[in-house]
Amino acid sequence: SDALLTLDANHLILEANEAAARLLATPIERLKGASVLEIDLLARLLTAGSILQKLKADTGAVVDEVSITDTEGQPVQCRVEAIPFPGGRIVLHVQNTTSVLRARAAQRSAEQLHHAVFEALPAVAWTMALPEERLLEIGSSVERLFGYQPAAFQNDPELWTELVHPADRERVRAEFRRGLASSRPFEIHFTGLHHDHRDLPFLVNRVVPVADESGWVDRCEGFIEDQSPQQMLQETLRSTEANL
Repeated sequence: SDALLTLDANHLILEANEAAARLLATPIERLKGASVLEIDLLARLLTAGSILQKLKADTGAVVDEVSITDTEGQPVQCRVEAIPFPGGRIVLHVQNTTSVLRARAAQRSAEQLHHAVFEALPAVAWTMALPEERLLEIGSSVERLFGYQPAAFQNDPELWTELVHPADRERVRAEFRRGLASSRPFEIHFTGLHHDHRDLPFLVNRVVPVADESGWVDRCEGFIEDQSPQQMLQETLRSTEANL
């Protein structure tokens, strides 16, 4: 499936396979006998990676990952391997890795979006690896709600349990594992504990188990929300209704 070409000592193309014709958008008949510098995409790949110059200075194979743009300005990335043989002949192996390049770009974009969401949410967003229940990431809102810096959780994994009031920890742990076993989103209502030992009543942890391609739940995500304002509003409404 990869492009293969054979060159002579003058860098004329002697042989090429169908994959090379597809990659270079040139029929095999036109490739044979042509100089590599006459084939636009191939010439730019070899020039960008200085492949032919490296062959002169090196007696072994030359391998490089080369990124260029095509005639339409789209990025193209290829792994180019040039293997010299006795008599001055060279075999070129060109693997199109553009899909890998685009996948990496998409992954970076998704990671940036994920981080932006974490930072923008007023609730405390978090991600945990399973089944070891290891906290992977926690949003900056944890400082506003609980008084801890996000970096503190990397240095002390057990700090995660300190966010729950001691009286609620056993119940919360049991509900958490029961919820994960269901593989469905669930909520846990609990009283939290601030860094300065203040109680934080009316917290809710909304948890979403996330399965991998094989259906195995290998992580979970969620966010902790402070419902105190809603509770205060409800108390005010009840008091107002009673007075009326």
